Amino acid sequence: MSDPASSGQPDHYSAFDNSYWSGRASQDNGGVHLFSGIYNKAAHLMMTDERTAEITPERWAELFYKSLYRLTNTASFLDSRYAVLACAKMMGFDSNEQEAIKDAYDEVGI
Repeated sequence: MSDPASSGQPDHYSAFDNSYWSGRASQDNGGVHLFSGIYNKAAHLMMTDERTAEITPERWAELFYKSLYRLTNTASFLDSRYAVLACAKMMGFDSNEQEAIKDAYDEVGI
């Protein structure tokens, strides 16, 4: 998760504008697996940030699981960002933890 490029996946949203990645995505139902590295990198960054050190793996799992219920089948990466942040707030993540999540998404261009 920390280095999607090592598995042949992009690690930044800007890859959507790159013809190399776009060509590969056409062989992967629009890139559902290929572009998952971007989201994996964001998750890794937020989960390893020192501001989120007190959040348990179980709480992270709960956050991501709950955020899925806020998404439609046409959701974008940005919709997912908003869903995760809304759930973090609902679950009582403090402002520093929420900022770490925002920063992680910013780092990967979401």
